[in-house]
Amino acid sequence: GVIGSKQLIERGFLGSSFQSKDASLMNKQSDFIRESLKNVSINMIKKHPYFGVGFRNFLIKRNEYSKIPVQRAYVHNIYLLIAAETGLISLLIFLMLIFFTIYETFRYSLNPISITSICIILSFMLIGFFDHYPIASNFGRMVILSFLSLLNYFNELNKPFSYSQKASLYQ
Repeated sequence: GVIGSKQLIERGFLGSSFQSKDASLMNKQSDFIRESLKNVSINMIKKHPYFGVGFRNFLIKRNEYSKIPVQRAYVHNIYLLIAAETGLISLLIFLMLIFFTIYETFRYSLNPISITSICIILSFMLIGFFDHYPIASNFGRMVILSFLSLLNYFNELNKPFSYSQKASLYQ
């Protein structure tokens, strides 16, 4: 009880007026690092807008795009990370993949499992504005791609047959 309360106060969950000076300093340093990493990713995108600096090269190349050395970390935004590493074209393809998958799910296969899958995908997409784990970690990529695959599977199962598909079945 008491230990948990102290940790909540120290981490800032109960308001900054309850924080110690050390916790407040750590939060300011964290904000500075996040802002620096955001600026690094924007500089990467400006220099390599179409194809980025290369998949998984953010950590390797980040100090080339910063005036001061930045601590070892990814930018805490998956959209900036995708655009910096693989370019704006890849970011557009990624967003279109998610949009059209969800659009087709609403069109063809809305059921409790697909609604749950959409909620999980959208949750990861929302987390992506504040953290890099949905894309930078293997687990995050696996979750997003697994649920996108599940939705695409349901969509293909529930799409109505067209005449050309029926004709090819009998050949």
